[in-house]
Amino acid sequence: MAKNNGKDVNKIRKAVQALWGILTNAYVKGFMPGGTPIYTGKLKQFCVPGMNCYSCPGALGACPIGSMQAVFDGRKRHLSFYVFGYLALIGLIAGRFICGWLCLFGLIQELLYKISSLCLTSWTASSGISNM
Repeated sequence: MAKNNGKDVNKIRKAVQALWGILTNAYVKGFMPGGTPIYTGKLKQFCVPGMNCYSCPGALGACPIGSMQAVFDGRKRHLSFYVFGYLALIGLIAGRFICGWLCLFGLIQELLYKISSLCLTSWTASSGISNM
């Protein structure tokens, strides 16, 4: 019965990841033809944990890593205590929860793995090389 509980938690985690991805990238006008290409509202001033590209047409917030890149790309190269502090605080409070439950990269990797395991079940790298 413990195995079933693990599968249930995994399904809930995937649903939370998908829901977080939809919530943080919910600027629908950015995907519409003729719409505003990138959201430039007040929410873009705040870093959002998880997968959220700053230049994505649907992103409502800023990516912490993208914010660091923008700071380091500036001419004066000042240290951004806001972004460093944000990353440190989220890391201390939430730890790996962000990566495991909110970041879409993990969900995308798992889905790609399932697709590849379905398509490539009979082919392996060693068999492909030995047939050359």
